[in-house]
Amino acid sequence: MIWIVPLALHQVHLLIDIYYMYMLNMFESKVEPSVPAQKPTLMSALSWEAAVKKDKARRRQATPEDLLFAGCEESVSNVLNTVPETPDESNVVTIPPVMSMSAPATTTTTNNEGSLMPPPKTLPPTRQTSSSRLSTISPSMRRKDYTKPSPSPSPVLRRKNSFTLIPRSNSMDNATSSDTTPPTSPQPSRRSERIINTDANVFSRLTSNTAGISDLNIKRGSIISASTRINIKQTGPLSCTHIAEGHTKAVLSVTATEDLLFTSSKDRSAKCWDLTEGREIVTFSGHPNNVSVVKYIPEQHLVFTVSQSYIGVWDIREYTSKCIKTLSSSGLTQDGPVNSSTRQIDLPSGEHHINDIALNQSGNLLYSAGGNVVRVWDLRRFAAVGKLSGGHQAAIMVIGVDQQDDNDIVVTGSKDHYIKVFEVMSEGAGVLTPKYNLEPPHYDGIQSLAIQGNTLFSGSRDTCIKKWDMKKQTLVQSLNAAHRDWICALDFMKGSNTLLSGCRAGYLKLWNIDTCTQMAEIKAHTSPINSIATNSSAIFTASNDHTVRIWRQKSGSQELATDSTDGTS
Repeated sequence: MIWIVPLALHQVHLLIDIYYMYMLNMFESKVEPSVPAQKPTLMSALSWEAAVKKDKARRRQATPEDLLFAGCEESVSNVLNTVPETPDESNVVTIPPVMSMSAPATTTTTNNEGSLMPPPKTLPPTRQTSSSRLSTISPSMRRKDYTKPSPSPSPVLRRKNSFTLIPRSNSMDNATSSDTTPPTSPQPSRRSERIINTDANVFSRLTSNTAGISDLNIKRGSIISASTRINIKQTGPLSCTHIAEGHTKAVLSVTATEDLLFTSSKDRSAKCWDLTEGREIVTFSGHPNNVSVVKYIPEQHLVFTVSQSYIGVWDIREYTSKCIKTLSSSGLTQDGPVNSSTRQIDLPSGEHHINDIALNQSGNLLYSAGGNVVRVWDLRRFAAVGKLSGGHQAAIMVIGVDQQDDNDIVVTGSKDHYIKVFEVMSEGAGVLTPKYNLEPPHYDGIQSLAIQGNTLFSGSRDTCIKKWDMKKQTLVQSLNAAHRDWICALDFMKGSNTLLSGCRAGYLKLWNIDTCTQMAEIKAHTSPINSIATNSSAIFTASNDHTVRIWRQKSGSQELATDSTDGTS
């Protein structure tokens, strides 16, 4: 029963506000608003603040309905895909089992950010019970339970795991890295093949790089036909018929007899060749450095090789490389060779480079040029007996020896541009000074000499050839610009009135001894000519191209047929 009591106007307004709030609370208890309640426009400020405080108090004290239905629709709409509410819809969307990361931190009610409960793994979702709602885990624990993708391995591990072993047999073709086993040891046949491919002899492995102990590393040479090597047309009175090949570096010196040829090279070896059979006979190895000069005495079967400050004396009576003595520039003598496993650069104290040696006609005396001194050796005792000194101001590069009245005439050419003449008695003892000098001198160092009777020819670095009269001690003729480069070799052609000259440009020239006119010019080598030797039938030129070429006079050529009587002008 409603009592109608007369009320004042402000009391009526208060009753209306209370009724409005009651109805609002009843409505909010049934439906949870999705957005915060907005401020009514018709309510006073006081009533609105009271309503807000009451609403906050109500929210702190959750009702069973709140715990039962709170946030179900919002959590499903935010975290999961929308589920059709009509029973006709048959399509069901499958949601991946990923928990929401946007749930509120502390409140027990639902807001727009998400749900406190983890989303169900299958659809449609069911309403939560109070027990499941109370068992909701904290956001921190939910982050721990969140399934994260496994981190990628480090680049180092990826490189290690990506490395694939190559199978060693067909039985392992289909195996993986996890089930492979180490390969078995090779079969006995494979092991024997490996042993055969290597040096089985321990001693040969230890001495394979030792020079002077074994000649296995020295290439055996042969004399081959020049037609297999020279394709150009040869002009002039001479033709190259054969080539001696066997040295591995530049050939520095050559000397020859009627049946033997001797060569020396920068490969620290000298060789003896058989001209009749066209092959190498003996190799003289074990020198400390380049073998610059080689000489031979047929009567005693002795070979002399020069390397640095040493002269090796080799006995070839049995065609074996047996060094019997070693002579040094200081005058000392020792038995046997001076073997060196490696190339030596420095000289022993008190020693000098020996640039040239020469033998007298009797074969009893040997002259060696070391520094600016010529030492005289008695080969019957292998002892130094004399010295030619007091003449040159620079190193002696070349020696020429001739015989006159049972005495030796020794001619020396030096880097000081001068040529000096010594007269040595048969014993060769004592210290001797020059008998006279030949003037005017060259404009550069003397590189080659050729003496025959009273005629002497000298070749120099100044590209000039001078002809001297030994009896009158005067200059007969000077051939200026005789070659394009240093004149490194001079020799007389046996049985002919012809002088041979070779230069650093590789040219071989023939000159008339009497008139000093050029008879022929031949491009003998593409490298410098270092030495020239002759016998009665051939000319031998040694070059930096590692070979010795053998030249002979062409058949029917009469240009070189004139014999020289005494070699005088």
